[in-house]
Amino acid sequence: MESVRMSTSTMTSKGQVTVPLAIRRQLGIGPGDRLSVSVRDDGVLEVVPETGDFLSLAGSIKPRVNDVTLEDMETAIGAGACGE
Repeated sequence: MESVRMSTSTMTSKGQVTVPLAIRRQLGIGPGDRLSVSVRDDGVLEVVPETGDFLSLAGSIKPRVNDVTLEDMETAIGAGACGE
């Protein structure tokens, strides 16, 4: 991957920073993509895209609930353990 020259951004009063277009293109990120932000021990601000990360899928699948009680679950677990 070809490196993009360093760019400058200015933080707004709301703490927002725009990622320059050339860097967004290089990283393949766009609106709605999540970025992980941290400060390294050497004081460097590190921003890493989370695109394609398994954890980014958290909450995207809604569980199917069909009024199953705890007793129903215990019965099903017991039946599976006994090979019924």
